[in-house]
Amino acid sequence: MEEGGWFETTLARVFGPTPFLKGNAADYGLALFFAILFPTVRIILDKTLFEVIARAALRIPGYKKSDEDQTELTETKEKFKESLFKAIAQTTLTAVLITVASECNRLPCEAPISLGERFVYCFELGFYIQALPVLFFWETKRKDQLEVCAHHVVTVALIAYSYYLNLTRVGVMVLLCHEINDIFLEKRENGAHYSRVFNVEIEPHYTILNAFLIFLLVLHAYWSYLIVQIIVRKLTQGALDDVREVEEESKKGGPAFHTRHAEEERKKLLDKTLAGNVEGNLSVASVPGSI
Repeated sequence: MEEGGWFETTLARVFGPTPFLKGNAADYGLALFFAILFPTVRIILDKTLFEVIARAALRIPGYKKSDEDQTELTETKEKFKESLFKAIAQTTLTAVLITVASECNRLPCEAPISLGERFVYCFELGFYIQALPVLFFWETKRKDQLEVCAHHVVTVALIAYSYYLNLTRVGVMVLLCHEINDIFLEKRENGAHYSRVFNVEIEPHYTILNAFLIFLLVLHAYWSYLIVQIIVRKLTQGALDDVREVEEESKKGGPAFHTRHAEEERKKLLDKTLAGNVEGNLSVASVPGSI
């Protein structure tokens, strides 16, 4: 990192008197602080700014038309606010990563970790730690929920492990490539001619780190496939549906549809039975001497 970079200087002034960003256990405490800060800010924005933006963007009326219309509008509004928060969060993470990466002009990884690298690692770690409970207890349920959970777990492990190994410079570049794509959503050939390769420096932990990265690559390939499905459906059917949504399956004859259909039929049958009993009682009461 260049000495005197504005971001590095700012962090030195803010965190200099504190125990944070010193490469000790306190850094993980800072990450936990960010893990609490993200959902707290989201709750405040959900109730204030995001609510106003969602109503204006979706043109949601202030009065209640019907229970069915109101439920659909509420679900759409919540999905809109969820996507809005993710877009802002990913943009913020990317901006911080670009700022830190732009000051990087030295390799290898054995160089001292800068305050910017420590900060962005704590920032990212806090974001993905809070993303795990939020995924199950807050966000819209989707069919790839378990895959997203696995993605977050592996990302947390990668961030924490690479920080422990002092691989933050490479990690910053990986995180930058990872986050910047989410804003818009989410062997050399000559080696084959040799049977043996000599003078190869074996670096520790490559197997573990590469395994995590390959796992993330597989997940990203899966989500790319889902994106292609959405595009094909739009071009062929004119429908722009999120294939991950559980509700979409219920609309197209899936298991959830049949369950809901059966419940509706039982409700209709019960209403007819009750209506028939009422009419029967009225008929009996109208006949003289029937009581």
